[in-house]
Order: sequence, then structure tokens, then C-alpha cells
Amino acid sequence: MARIRLNTPAWFLLIVVAAFAIRLVYLSQLAHNPFFEHPNLDEQIHHEWAARFAAGDEWSADRQTGEVLPYFRAPLYIWFVGTIYKFFGVDPGFLPRLIQSLLGALSCGLVFLLGARLFGRRAGVIAGFGAAIYWILVYFDNELLIVPLIVFLDLLLLLFLVLAHEKSAWPYWSAAGLFLGLSAIARPNILLFAPAVCVWILLVYRKQPKGWTKGVARCFAFGLALLLPILPITVRNFTVGDDLVLVASQGGVNFYIGNNPHSDGVTAVVPGTPNDWWGGYDATHAMAERALGRKAKPSEVSEYFFDEALRFWNEDRGAALGLLGEKTHKFLCRQEYANNKCIYTFTEEFTPIVGWLFVGFWLVAPLGFLGLLIGFGRGGARLFPLWGFLAAYSVSVIAFFITARFRVPVVPVLIVYGAFAIEWLAARIKLRQLRPLACALGALCVLFAVVLYVPEAGFGRVHKGSAKFYGSIGASFAQQGDLSRAHAYLDRAVKSARATLEKDGPREEKTLAAQIVLNSLLVDGSLLVKENRLPEALDSFTEALGFAPPNTQQKASLHARMATILERLDRRQDAARHRAEANRIGRALRQGNR
Repeated sequence: MARIRLNTPAWFLLIVVAAFAIRLVYLSQLAHNPFFEHPNLDEQIHHEWAARFAAGDEWSADRQTGEVLPYFRAPLYIWFVGTIYKFFGVDPGFLPRLIQSLLGALSCGLVFLLGARLFGRRAGVIAGFGAAIYWILVYFDNELLIVPLIVFLDLLLLLFLVLAHEKSAWPYWSAAGLFLGLSAIARPNILLFAPAVCVWILLVYRKQPKGWTKGVARCFAFGLALLLPILPITVRNFTVGDDLVLVASQGGVNFYIGNNPHSDGVTAVVPGTPNDWWGGYDATHAMAERALGRKAKPSEVSEYFFDEALRFWNEDRGAALGLLGEKTHKFLCRQEYANNKCIYTFTEEFTPIVGWLFVGFWLVAPLGFLGLLIGFGRGGARLFPLWGFLAAYSVSVIAFFITARFRVPVVPVLIVYGAFAIEWLAARIKLRQLRPLACALGALCVLFAVVLYVPEAGFGRVHKGSAKFYGSIGASFAQQGDLSRAHAYLDRAVKSARATLEKDGPREEKTLAAQIVLNSLLVDGSLLVKENRLPEALDSFTEALGFAPPNTQQKASLHARMATILERLDRRQDAARHRAEANRIGRALRQGNR
């Protein structure tokens, strides 16, 4: 039987179709989760901002005055979703995720093209299908987050840099600059890669006739195209706010989040501020303005937090270096750190296809870094777009804080290098080159050990935040009127948090677990009251009473609610006792406030 040989376009189409089919299955399962039509946290902000863009309104971070301000977040993704809303209606559910899934599938095709161009078609095919079944890419392609757009633009950037190096024509350099500029107005940290590209261009042309002139000309073409998407935003920011903000003003706050005495390198909240988007935004600006003693422009708020982070580095360099090392390890380990949803819990609950997608960071990172090491022996300058991007982007993330979605853009590069490593290892086995094979396998074992070890759990699996996330799921189902599922998830939140309380652990972890139990019981009890299931509601509130802090308004409110239920159950004596306790706490609080 003759072997079927596919050309490059056929492989590209096959990989894109396969990747899109996997994402469609994921999307069909995803539709049954409570956040599908009702996004929260960053997804909610993106949805609301995109809806305003579709309606023709400007971004305004001042909700009291309606004053238009410089962008706090880079706007490209909002324009992307807002354009979908403008033409097809404001709906955060199926359509934007479908279009993002198509974008993610095309990114898998670009991974194939990049791998084939640099390491041969076989490596490209391995890389393309690897990206198609890489589970965290599938996950983020269906979230209302910037990731699929960033990955697509960065892959186009890398592909055009490779083509520019091969063909030595300025239009390719301009195209590469344009895609880097577009990526920067989606997430500006990519700009760290720009000066490295310019240095590389000059080095590439330095030995050619009139090399200096050619190099400078191509740097100019690259830089001018890079600025084309950015400058209109800079001008807009200055015009509306009389403030010099290149793209967005959140950089200083984000830098401080990952560089302060209380940072764990992962939690995306400024210490002492509310754990919600607008609450955190308002609180951080209020902190800067109190310190400055006046109303601050967005750039001044950012500068204040940059200065505070640098103060931490100057005053406790040992702690800062330790935190940097911890962030580096977390960036390199297999754990996917979430800051919107507990990714593992979410996918286990709602998208069972993920259980079949075995390719993850645990596999791609060791193989990718092995390919990186081997690749340096095969022309490091030619492969600069891969390793230069990997280095610059990794530094730009580790300098701030670590989350799964911030790490994702390096994944396609590691997949390409990993495919090359697989091919290289297979060739060494075929040729029986045992010495280089043994050295490579030894290095691979070390890389696996580094990647598989998670700071919080050693070589075990971490489900950080499951109890809190169960509570969020339950509360979301409650808001949508699905009471049976709301009760089920709230009960799971209570059980999971109680398990944390029963085992040894840090005090902060136990405090959080107790708060989760309390909040879940309060929501559950309120739902039971609405359903007129008063005895069960009374049980929930009684249990919650044991977790409410003493002599607080929350405790007084609980006693009052229990008194009301007991009155409805005609248990007058018990009701009077709870009513008296609620009044006593209320009087004590009022006296304390005088």
C-alpha cells in the first residue's frame, strides 16, 4: 500500500481542523458552567468594556464623574471582543469563544509552520498536533481573556522574523514590527523583546557589504511598523488625560503585586485591597493619592507603585531575591497558577475532554528546554526569534508575578523546541549514538525533576483554592436561580474548607477556610429561606454562627435572621434570645463607634 504524502498546506489544514474540532467539543461542554453567560472578575470587566465599545462609548475608569481617562489596561482585546459584539450582538457566551477557538486552531497551524521552517516538516507536524492537544491552550482559547489573541499575534511575529532573516527583505521586517506592536497594545510586556530584535538585526547584517547601512535601515523599518499601532494610543491617552501613558497605566501596580514584602509571587492582589476588580482599582489609586497628598494622574499612580516595589528591593534585598527565585521556580514548574478560576477544579467539573488531553507543561517544558540546549549547536543566530522571545518574555513575566495565562505565550516556543528534541532523540537512537543520547537523557531527567516539583506540594498535585471556587460556583448558580446545583456546590465548599481546618497548615490558610465556610453557609441559608425550608435554613445559620467573628455586625445580623426564622416557626422563646443577643451586639458596636 502506497504511503500518503501530504504537502505543507495540507498538513496546515489538517492540524487546524483537528485543533478546531477539539476546541468545539470543549466549547460544547463548557456551555454548562455557570460563568458561561455570566462571566466574573477579569472576564466580566472585558465583557463590560467590550459592550461599551460596541455601543460607541469610551473607556472611563472614573465611575462617579464619567471622566474619560488614559487606558488602565491595553485595549486591543477589548476592541476585538467589542467588534464581535458590534456585529453579532452583546453576548459573552458562545460566539466570542467560538471565534477565539478558531483563532487558537489557526495558532496551532502557525506552530506547525514555525517548526517546519526551522527544524523540518516532521518536527513541525509533531509541534502542530502537540499544540492542538495542549490542554491549557484549549482552556484559554475559550475564556474571555487576552491569551488566544496574544498567542496568535506572537506566533505571527516569530514567523515573520524567521522569514525576514531568510529572505532579507524589509517588508518582512516591517510585518514583524507591526505584529509586535499589535501584541504590545494587547499586553505591553512584549516590548522588552523589541530592543533585542534590533540588536539581532544589526548583528545579522554586520558582515555583509554595507552591512551597517542595511542593518540600520531594517531596524528603522521594524521600529516604524512597531510604533504604528502604539502611537495613536499614546496620543489618545495624552489628549484625554493630559498624561503620558504609552499604552496602559497598570504596569506599576502589577510590578508592586509581585514585588512587596507580602507577595507570594502568584496572588494578583495588592495587599490590603479588596479581592475584586473595581474594589482593587479604587483602593490602589486611593493608596497612591493618600501617599502623594493629592489627586494623582494614572501615570503617577503607576510611578508610585513602581517606587514602592523598588523600595522593597533596596530595603530587603535578601527577601526580594528570595521572592525572585520563588517566582522563577513557579514559572518553570508544571503547576498552572490561576487568578480568575481554579483551573483544575473548573475543568474537572465542566469539561471532561481535558482528561484526555495529556499534553501539558509537565511534558512540554522539559522537552522544550532540552531542544533549546541542543538547538544552540545548530545555529543560535538563526534560531534567535525562538530563544530570544523565550528569554525576553519569561523575564518580563517573572519580574511581575506568575499566573498560568501570563506564561502561556512561551508555550508554543517550547512546543516547537520539544518537537525538535523528540526528533533529535529518535535520530540518536536510530544511529545508535549512545554517548550523546545518554547525556541528553541525563539532562532531560534533571529538567523533568525541576518542572515536576511544585513548591507547595512537592511532586504531588495541587488543587489550590478549590473550596473558594466551589463557593463561587454555588453563588453563581444561586444568582441564576439553579438552586439545586447551588446547594450542591455550596455544600462541597463547606466540606472542602472544613477539611483544610482539620489538618495542619498555615494560620492564614485556616483563616481563609473559616471565611469560606461562613460565606457558603450564609448563602446556602439565604437560599433555603427563599425556598421556605426554614428548619434547614436555621441549621445553616446555626452552623455559620460558630464561624462568625464575635461582636461584629455580621454576628448581630445572623442572630437577627435566626430570630426571624424562629418566630416564623413559632419558637418564641428561642427567637427572643437571639433577638436580644443581636440587640446587645448592635448597642456595643454603636457605643464603640462614638
